[in-house]
Amino acid sequence: MFRADGAGLFQFGESNLVDAPKARGTGAPVPGTIVKAQVAERWMNQVTCGLTPETLDDYLTSAISGDTLNQFALFEEMEEKWPELRLALYKHKLKAARRNPRIVPPDRPQSPALAKQKADFANHVFAGMHQWHRTAFNLLDAVGKGISGAEIDWQMGTVQGRPAVVINEMPWVNYRHWSYWWDKPELQLFPDLRNRALHIDVPERKFVVFQHLSKSGHPARAAMLRPLAWYFLIYLYAMKDWSTLAETFGVDIAHAFCSKDATQEQRNAILLHLSRLAARAGVFDEGTVVNLQRAGGGSAFPQETLVKYCSDKALECLLGATLATQAGTRGARSLGLVQQDETEELVDWTCLLFAGTMTATALRWLMDFNFTEPGDNPVMELPGANRRDLAALANVLNILVNLGVRVPEAWTHAQFDIPQPQVVEGEQLERILNAVRLRSIAEGQDPQDLDHERQMVAKLLTPTTLSGEHHD
Repeated sequence: MFRADGAGLFQFGESNLVDAPKARGTGAPVPGTIVKAQVAERWMNQVTCGLTPETLDDYLTSAISGDTLNQFALFEEMEEKWPELRLALYKHKLKAARRNPRIVPPDRPQSPALAKQKADFANHVFAGMHQWHRTAFNLLDAVGKGISGAEIDWQMGTVQGRPAVVINEMPWVNYRHWSYWWDKPELQLFPDLRNRALHIDVPERKFVVFQHLSKSGHPARAAMLRPLAWYFLIYLYAMKDWSTLAETFGVDIAHAFCSKDATQEQRNAILLHLSRLAARAGVFDEGTVVNLQRAGGGSAFPQETLVKYCSDKALECLLGATLATQAGTRGARSLGLVQQDETEELVDWTCLLFAGTMTATALRWLMDFNFTEPGDNPVMELPGANRRDLAALANVLNILVNLGVRVPEAWTHAQFDIPQPQVVEGEQLERILNAVRLRSIAEGQDPQDLDHERQMVAKLLTPTTLSGEHHD
């Protein structure tokens, strides 16, 4: 590996793809990214080729010893070669990534006005960030692999009419850039994949690292795919045996017996004729006894049973149950609702962890860069309620309102994920009022009534009314 400037070979721990470290300051962050696009990210070995129990155990043991590269590559191929696993993991991540983030002030803020200002500011920044749902989906890759990271691209922009530090995008960082080092307990960043000796501590206020917590202990053991690795090994063996059986099952076989004194040319001629009569053929010496033993019969192939068993375990691990794939046309709506609740519980836990990570990293850093006042930082929520929950909540609210309970309008909009109505003011308000007046004149109403109607329309369209205050 030669330097780009022609100065010779790279030395231990050097790289021309990594910017020189900059001293941490209190001002605006430096735009751009540390991890550059590299061809080496596509240099991936097929670690499951000829996979054996000893090799699999070596991958898993190396991960908890600090080298997570082969474990990450193993999980990548598990998703590629196991369709049921890929679908279950995709559903889990999709249910979480589809939820629209809600950034709200903290409970019991010391300064409610400042807390609301910070929350509004953060909502503007995240609404303008490029490809938020793609970022969330990529970070949720930690559900299967245990760890997933993204780099924040800080930029200078304008928010609510004033200059501010904003998040332009958060590109995903390839899993090969994350690992541990033998003399450091913290997660390390490997910016240049051509030189694994070059590793640095994860820079502060730059990378969001989401670690999924499916169990306590070492982060490398928290991956949901880790307990499924042994089922994957059985799945591979069963699929291989099943394909071999499918290749020969039901195929016509022709064989012939010839004299022991027959020449090789004669044997070849007989074999050629037999191969034209059947897909598989053989020539044996006269007197040879051929015994063919099949595996024990049954209603299904044993390989099919093993494949189905392993796939069911993958669905149970990632979605909570397998009823959706087993019910078929026989029904089971009530059990299906139970499984839906179990799946939502798993996804709710994932969303709670993800929202907490974003609150403690990107949101807090965003506030540090743009506000001098400490505290009262907003929090991110990923609310999720199925239709049955929303219907039950609507019924309860209807009863409470009929009893005279005043429900805040902003809270109702947030619970049902209803967008806030746009405030009508200025020239737009004046055009609406003039249109109402002209319509009233055309209908022949009393001029005194026109002024009263104009006042009522203006009162209904003012920002004060839309904020949730009650007017008689």
